[in-house]
Amino acid sequence: MAVATFVPAADLLGILRSYKLLGTDQLRACNDFLRDHPDASPDDLVQFALSENLLTRFQADLVLSGNAQALVLPPFVLLDNGGHSDGGQVYRARGQDDDNLYVLKILARGTRAGTSRVTQSLRRFATFRDPAVVPITKIGIVSERTYLAWPEPAEGQSLAELASAKGKLAPKQVVHYAIRAARALHAAHRKGLFHGLLKADDLWIDPDHNVHIKDLGMGFLLTLSREDAALDTMTSLGQLASGLDWASPESLLDQRDRTALSDQYSLGCLLYHALTGQVPFPVTSKVRKMMAHQTEEPTPVRELVPEVSARLAAIVERLMKKVPTERYPDMGEVEAALQGLLARPATAAVAAQPATPAKPVPGAAQAPTVRGRVAAKPLGRPTTAQPPAHETADKRGETHNPWMTWAVPLLAGAAACLAGWLFLAS
Repeated sequence: MAVATFVPAADLLGILRSYKLLGTDQLRACNDFLRDHPDASPDDLVQFALSENLLTRFQADLVLSGNAQALVLPPFVLLDNGGHSDGGQVYRARGQDDDNLYVLKILARGTRAGTSRVTQSLRRFATFRDPAVVPITKIGIVSERTYLAWPEPAEGQSLAELASAKGKLAPKQVVHYAIRAARALHAAHRKGLFHGLLKADDLWIDPDHNVHIKDLGMGFLLTLSREDAALDTMTSLGQLASGLDWASPESLLDQRDRTALSDQYSLGCLLYHALTGQVPFPVTSKVRKMMAHQTEEPTPVRELVPEVSARLAAIVERLMKKVPTERYPDMGEVEAALQGLLARPATAAVAAQPATPAKPVPGAAQAPTVRGRVAAKPLGRPTTAQPPAHETADKRGETHNPWMTWAVPLLAGAAACLAGWLFLAS
């Protein structure tokens, strides 16, 4: 750690105060430390702040190197460097006005970062609210670079971390997560918004198993024309490469070709990964992976995990259709298909319910019963007794379809012969 020995400890405390890096109680604790240790050096003061969790290591390094001002990005104070992520540098930050914690992403410098079209479009994402979407709460420009801020997600883990820890998830659990993700994406799509590059890291699962979608709008930045791009070419390629496991075939041909239907393909890849414990195309070569999304089909889900129902496997397969128009019409249809997996079969539900006898109408004459059934009451003239319905149907079939008694066996025999000939011929 570089120590700025030319700055007295008291002056260093003044720097912390002027940049609002510490709160009132934290400043008081540092003052008390200097009062009790009048010969303390700047490094001593910083070490005390670290031991009391008043500063993070990231902040301490910048403060002692004389770069405390780099920690301030009004209305935020940077706490930690979260590393490089899709589209830019990520920081953990604290709001100067509310002391809440945020995730701050500073986008890589683009050709015309911060143009009115980019800012206006991003503000559409910022105004969108859904319980399952982590909202953009602040959009700003610093040094000609656009930054986005989200509230720090609640305690939990991403779908990628969850699948990595367990290998594969139970089908019912996957359906639960998929329904909530599809519902939130459908709400965004109805507002003309889409994610554009949904990844396993973007689905955040809290301890109550609620789903929160992160980075809504980052994929949108890749759809901008070269003149309006908020990301430079290298950053765009880097973001695209990091999401290859979930990228739709159309977006790999042209990164600007991203729509709500692209979100369906990405969701299908996420479900495949959660169910099987592997990505759809587990190859190391990025070029090979891109080609696989374009021309190959992944190993069938049920071949890897036989306990997955055919209906769930069919939903995943349809979401991952290469041609966008062969996917579902919209995410609402996706949610309905997933909800159908949880519904009890109608026939079973009806069979499980006991028959409810009809209530008699007060004052009406009751028809006599025969063996527990209500007999039909004659209407003025006698009627011919009718045989049971199943007997009538059988006799009708014998009268009008006599050929069925010999045609069905004949056709079955012919089919068997044809199958045997084809087997021998092969």
